[in-house]
Amino acid sequence: MNFIEKIGKIVSKNLTILVILVAVYCFFIPSTFQWVTPNMGRILSIMMFGVGMTIKRDQFKLVLERPRDVFIGAFCQFTIMPLVAFIISKIFNLSPELSLGLILVGTCPGGVSSNVMSFLAKGDVALSVSLTTMSTILAPILTPVITLILAKSYIEISIISMFISIIKTIIIPILLATLCSKLFPKINEFMNKLLPLLSSILLMMLVSGSISGSVESIKTSGIIMFLAVIIHHGIGFLLGYIIAGRCKMNENKKRVISLEVGMQNSGLATTLAFDHFTPVVSVAAALSGPLQTIFSAILANYWANKELNKDTDNRNEDNIIEY
Repeated sequence: MNFIEKIGKIVSKNLTILVILVAVYCFFIPSTFQWVTPNMGRILSIMMFGVGMTIKRDQFKLVLERPRDVFIGAFCQFTIMPLVAFIISKIFNLSPELSLGLILVGTCPGGVSSNVMSFLAKGDVALSVSLTTMSTILAPILTPVITLILAKSYIEISIISMFISIIKTIIIPILLATLCSKLFPKINEFMNKLLPLLSSILLMMLVSGSISGSVESIKTSGIIMFLAVIIHHGIGFLLGYIIAGRCKMNENKKRVISLEVGMQNSGLATTLAFDHFTPVVSVAAALSGPLQTIFSAILANYWANKELNKDTDNRNEDNIIEY
């Protein structure tokens, strides 16, 4: 088991590079992973089951102990990204399907990998996990409703069918995993060790499936959609950090809010796009997966190095004083 844990740490550490390689490969040779596209809902459910095995009571306790922090994070999550997506779609004059895809990415809950990035960025990991959990619980209602409000002029949207899809894909696997972890603690212990490797593999599969199933649409949308997705996530990271600062949060919390707002569950967005709309709608989600991973990895690395430099400076000052 130690070997699997070591492999998991290596893969997690190099996840950004691996995601980029997978995305590029699938773009040029999509046939290899086209089998993943129709199975993305199942893959995401497995991923969420793994996440559910790691959820502890303390994470819900934190919501009661620090309601202000969790409320600010959840509020930013479901307002900034949807509104920014809507505004960008208007500025770039995107087609109805591409606009819907970008808005769908914005209305989805926080991405699971934000917890890993928060850890790497030396952020408040407990807050990150609580925010991801809370936004996921709220998603069955808020994702369809906000999507309908912002995108109803583009295409017909069924709130009920989207609600059922999110319940089946996200909520039920998490509930089953929570029950399983209580009944079978040894399986829970095993899953906690396996999760870094499993999550990384499943994330790469989701990226491969979304890219492979959207190659032609990506080629057609071209550089405009690429820029739209980059700006969407970039503004999310920036506004999350700024608003957290205005709310008098400390540096560790500001980093978490930034990552939670900027990172979306693109796997869910892709699944919803393929299940309820057309492949063109999935373009934003297909680009979002690898691009937000790159963005967040750069941010996490910057913040981690900033902390390292601070620690080094403090040690140097201590040495001078002692001398």
